[in-house]
Amino acid sequence: MAIRWHLSVTQSSAIFLLALRRHNCWQINAIVTTLIFFYFCRVIFSLSRAIFILTSTETKMYFDIYWHDTFRILANNRILGFIFWAVTMSLFFCGCKLKANQHNITGIQAFQSGQVSQAINEFQRALTVDPQNANAYYNLAASYQALGKQTKNKTWLDQSEQLYRQCISLDDQHVDAHRGLSALLIETGQEKYAFDLLNAWRQRHPGQTDPLIELARLYQEYGDSRRSSDLLADALKLNSNSTRALKALGHVRDSQGQYQLALENYIRVLQIDPQQADIAQRVTELQNRLANLPAGTTETAPARYGSVDPYSSK
Repeated sequence: MAIRWHLSVTQSSAIFLLALRRHNCWQINAIVTTLIFFYFCRVIFSLSRAIFILTSTETKMYFDIYWHDTFRILANNRILGFIFWAVTMSLFFCGCKLKANQHNITGIQAFQSGQVSQAINEFQRALTVDPQNANAYYNLAASYQALGKQTKNKTWLDQSEQLYRQCISLDDQHVDAHRGLSALLIETGQEKYAFDLLNAWRQRHPGQTDPLIELARLYQEYGDSRRSSDLLADALKLNSNSTRALKALGHVRDSQGQYQLALENYIRVLQIDPQQADIAQRVTELQNRLANLPAGTTETAPARYGSVDPYSSK
């Protein structure tokens, strides 16, 4: 009975993992081999015990002392068994994520080279390997959005919106997905829903800076620089070292002609992260611009335009 149970477990485990081979994870072969070896040890142990029971007492004692304890620890120790299964499953899921990431990287490279159809195929393969991969959903959404804009195909734009929402449902902190969906909603004439999307994100995560930064970006695009600046100031209250918030506030002030304030924001960004080459270049440009201003003169910021709720006037 014990032997039959060991065989059934071995067979069912192997069949289960072989069925998962369609996911194409490189860890599967190693896991199947390890599992079969592990249960093979149990089968050998059971068979050996049955054989040695029929032999002399001395031989049986020798087996018990030198072999029984070893196989008993490997085969029957629940703690080691739990650790084995935990490591096995960790390798399995990590392998699937690694394979999905490989497909994502290949798809991004294809997308950047203009091969959108090939990129979509790679992103779909990533989801086949790892159906919970939020980045694959985002990449697919962005690809369908690009195709929909190029061909003016509403079906693909609708598909893009659904994929963005699936990405957000898996990862509510996915910044690019919120940005992409809000941009798509604006492009399809749903400005109110774009603002509602980011406001709802902000309410769900009141202690996070990303929703404030993305909402500020949207207000700036609609010309409401004052509301944008207020939101970025709120973000900096939450995290004074947020380079994204400092950079965004610098852009707002830069666009308003407040070059000295923008320069201060950019310098602060470089103090935190000196590797931002575009900001370093803009700092040099602003320093030269301000140095060439006649003494006692300042540049006037352009007049603010836009409504408090930009979409209300659309």
